[in-house]
Amino acid sequence: MQEQPNKEFLKEMYAIYKDATLSRFRLLPEISSLATALLVVGTFNPDLLPLTYGVKLAISVLLLLVPVSLFMYLWEANEASIAAAKQLDKVVTGFSDGGTQSLHEIIMGGLPLKRKVRALYAWVVIIFIFIFVLLFIYHIWN
Repeated sequence: MQEQPNKEFLKEMYAIYKDATLSRFRLLPEISSLATALLVVGTFNPDLLPLTYGVKLAISVLLLLVPVSLFMYLWEANEASIAAAKQLDKVVTGFSDGGTQSLHEIIMGGLPLKRKVRALYAWVVIIFIFIFVLLFIYHIWN
């Protein structure tokens, strides 16, 4: 007979896992945004930083890093939540009522439609940011 897992221990392990998985993606959008902002502000004064091919390329690459890194961050967050739910399933399996649904399916299936749509909101925002960045890069090069 298995002992019931300590809920506090599970919460702490999940928090550590989540932080370790997501922390590597947190800084990239911020750093690339700040670097791009500095380059753009620097180009306002042509004596300070002339808008050469290299500066245009640097601005374009840094701008593209913002939506790409946000996408990667959101992807990793989603994968981490699914992996954590699967790990919790393994721990909780011995204590369930013998149902066939996983913990992740129970949680996602129990969400109202409004919460499911809200979960897609971040993906929609990233798509709009990506489109805006592409338009901005197009404007830089033309």
